[in-house]
Amino acid sequence: MRHYEIVIIFYTEVTSKITNIIKYYKKIIEQDKGKIHRLEYWGLRKLAYPIKKNNHAYYILINIEVCKKVMNDLKKDFKLNNSIIRNLIIKKKKPCIKNSFIL
Repeated sequence: MRHYEIVIIFYTEVTSKITNIIKYYKKIIEQDKGKIHRLEYWGLRKLAYPIKKNNHAYYILINIEVCKKVMNDLKKDFKLNNSIIRNLIIKKKKPCIKNSFIL
């Protein structure tokens, strides 16, 4: 199992769908004995530059421990999900449990 830190940026129009999307990703992660070490909702934030004519977006931070197969499935799903503007996946050496500095 490997550790990953994921930041997902959502469009502002999908405010009501964000909780359902997060539940869907939790289900994918936990389905194959993966663990979620940290899940933070950073809320609505201003983007550094406009992306597809959007100046604001919702941010989510997730620290997980999953196998490579599940991570590949998540990457593919992030690309196909129309509610996601951008995502960033970073491989970590150990799990991050403490709150981030952004909160």
